[in-house]
Amino acid sequence: MIKRGDIVFLRRAGGIIKDIPKEDKSRIGLVIDEHIEKGCYPQYRVQFKDERKWFHSQYLQKIEKQRGE
Repeated sequence: MIKRGDIVFLRRAGGIIKDIPKEDKSRIGLVIDEHIEKGCYPQYRVQFKDERKWFHSQYLQKIEKQRGE
């Protein structure tokens, strides 16, 4: 579950694109706001280096600590 203050990166969703990874780890951002309504996908405002944008939760992947680190 993503929450305010988490570090995330963008995920590609849908479509058939060959030789392009599903995740774009070069765009890492900080979740600065969230908008959650009953019956809808949660939306999060993410601050990247030079811009702020809203994304649905399925387009974001939280960066988590791996086991053993």
